[in-house]
Amino acid sequence: MLLDFSPAFARLITHVLPKLIMKREQLVSLETIARGAVAEQFDYELTKVLGNIVDPNTNPCEARTITIKVVFKPDMRRESAAIKASASSSLAANIPVTTTLFIEERGNSVIATEMSGYDQAELPLK
Repeated sequence: MLLDFSPAFARLITHVLPKLIMKREQLVSLETIARGAVAEQFDYELTKVLGNIVDPNTNPCEARTITIKVVFKPDMRRESAAIKASASSSLAANIPVTTTLFIEERGNSVIATEMSGYDQAELPLK
């Protein structure tokens, strides 16, 4: 005996149900957690790190890091877990700049001028 299903029921059995089962059994990965948001955060931090590496104001040899933190909070029955994930980076600091200022009193004021652009022969002597 052949069962005759309605078109809606047949669609449910052949199209919808397998997709629901596949979705439930889908394994998570770094690329799929939170619909790819963690991988997106990594890409954002990577852009910052690469920009910091090519920045001439930073030490080219200093290490930079990207940290991905994933916190799992399981329920009491151990059947599900809430996940909190984030990515962050540690960049090289700007190289300090140095200069020399000449400071002098002029009347009731104190003024400072920068040494840059002077020849040693032009430096004021005291």
